[in-house]
Amino acid sequence: MSPVGEVLSAERNSHCVACLEPLRDGARRCPHCQAPQSPQRWQLIGDVLKWIGGVTALLSLFLVAQQVNNIVSTWTDRQESVAVLIKASDLQANAGDYAGAWGLLEQALTLQPGSTRVQAHRVDLAMLWVRNIAKTGDQTFSEIVNPLLPSLYLGAVRSGSSERADALAHIGWSNALRTRDGLRRLAIDEQFDAALVADPNNVFAHTWQATWLFMRENKVDYDKPRIDLARTHFDAALASGQRRQWIRNMQLSSYIGSYDTAAQIEAIAVVASLKAEGSTLPAHTTTFEQELTNLVIGRGDRADVLRDAALNRFTWNEILDVYTWVLSMRPDTNYDAQERYTLARLTELTGEPANALNMYRALLLEASEGYSFSQELADAVARLDGAVDGN
Repeated sequence: MSPVGEVLSAERNSHCVACLEPLRDGARRCPHCQAPQSPQRWQLIGDVLKWIGGVTALLSLFLVAQQVNNIVSTWTDRQESVAVLIKASDLQANAGDYAGAWGLLEQALTLQPGSTRVQAHRVDLAMLWVRNIAKTGDQTFSEIVNPLLPSLYLGAVRSGSSERADALAHIGWSNALRTRDGLRRLAIDEQFDAALVADPNNVFAHTWQATWLFMRENKVDYDKPRIDLARTHFDAALASGQRRQWIRNMQLSSYIGSYDTAAQIEAIAVVASLKAEGSTLPAHTTTFEQELTNLVIGRGDRADVLRDAALNRFTWNEILDVYTWVLSMRPDTNYDAQERYTLARLTELTGEPANALNMYRALLLEASEGYSFSQELADAVARLDGAVDGN
């Protein structure tokens, strides 16, 4: 190409820095858009735009960081609040205020919905509440238990077999308690059985299933005598080595409170075992004393049935041994007239008529106080007078 052609080509190839339209070589301003063609000015504008973009990016990063910090701070505050509520709930539960403790955990769950930590505490609190349930006024068991059941069912799907068994056993006992409100067709034995599949040694399932056997609301027909099933479950619970006093308490409560003669006689064996073990008596000893008193000095068909059943298993000496031990466990040693009459009768029945006569006579001197058994005292003195004097 000739030098002239090269110049013409260069001219044709020049373009506006703004609109890119072709320009003559050396043009200072674009005839199309009027943009100045100084490269330094456009480079300055580009640098300014880059600086503005950088500052904008930094500002955006700062705002994002600030938002993240606020989110983290809020999350941390909530975590701390939940931890405080859980701790306060534990303290309230230890003080026996289960309703108050439950309310605190509900607050914690509001702050942190779906929290597995809070849910786990609710499961534990629900079980504790069921174990120590107590009604007030016209309150029903269902009113207490129903809000707890969802948490218990959540506990029943936990990973550990022992934890699942605990929750299932508490569901079974909750249903047993609800039958006292008139509810029927509730899964009770089925829940206990499921608990024992998960953990064959579960102390709650064994104890409560045995207790359920003697509840008046239990209308189930079992293929074995209830007392045999109860012994099996209570023995398994005791063999676990856990909660021994609680098990004995439930055992005596269920035996003494039932109308089952075999169960009431079994209570004597339980107390005899406690004495042999050197244990202390659980609750319900007052009721047990009354049952023994009825067995020894009671009148009527019921007392006769109890006596016959007791003497098929124990001697009068063994019954006296149990009765005196129960009385000795009381903080006071001032026995009332009925208790002293029972001791006198047992003394006679164990072959000590002279001692029994002295005890009867002492009681007869007090008969002016209007004892309901004054005639029985007079008969006993007349019965033993000749026998003792003849010896």
